[in-house]
Amino acid sequence: MDAWGELGRSVLGSLVYISASTTASDHIELADRKLVARNQVLGLFREGVLPGQIDMDEIDPPPVGVSPGAFLERAHREVANQIAMLHRAGHLLALYARSRPGLQDSPRWRAWLEHHEDTLVRARLALRWLRYAMAHVVASRNAFDLAISSFPRPSAEWDAWMAAAEQLTHLARDDAFLAWGLDREMLRAVRSEISDVISMVIRGDG
Repeated sequence: MDAWGELGRSVLGSLVYISASTTASDHIELADRKLVARNQVLGLFREGVLPGQIDMDEIDPPPVGVSPGAFLERAHREVANQIAMLHRAGHLLALYARSRPGLQDSPRWRAWLEHHEDTLVRARLALRWLRYAMAHVVASRNAFDLAISSFPRPSAEWDAWMAAAEQLTHLARDDAFLAWGLDREMLRAVRSEISDVISMVIRGDG
């Protein structure tokens, strides 16, 4: 096998590595469990329970005390890293294809281009929804802080800001769910890329 063949196989290895990763979705799932716990706490506050009466060890999933936003940030970082790897893999595969006359005019190449773009579109959308989720987490926390620091309890203003905090947490969960789904779709698209690359690099080189 020549050096170009080795390069093509390295692209295949990178795609297999990406396709096997569940890091982003795992972080999103943990963030979701923590968002559910946050809304439980907000609901208890609205029912009149005092902060000192809430056992966070029982409500907050481990690691206790870590914000759901921290896990959303980790998921965002993971997807961003995967996008960088996908761009690099695409660049290297293009170099490989130039070493194989006619490959870039073949149906196999066009199929890979379509799947590659599909992968990137879904990854970028996942990043967008993760950013929305993180923003809603921050807004929820701000609404909660404003309620307890600026208004007497009970009062109409306190109730309104606490309700806003709960609603914003629900929005964060919705955003995170969409990001989770897009991440799973992205991984499926990567597996389609793997099939294309096998066709070009492994079978093509014989």
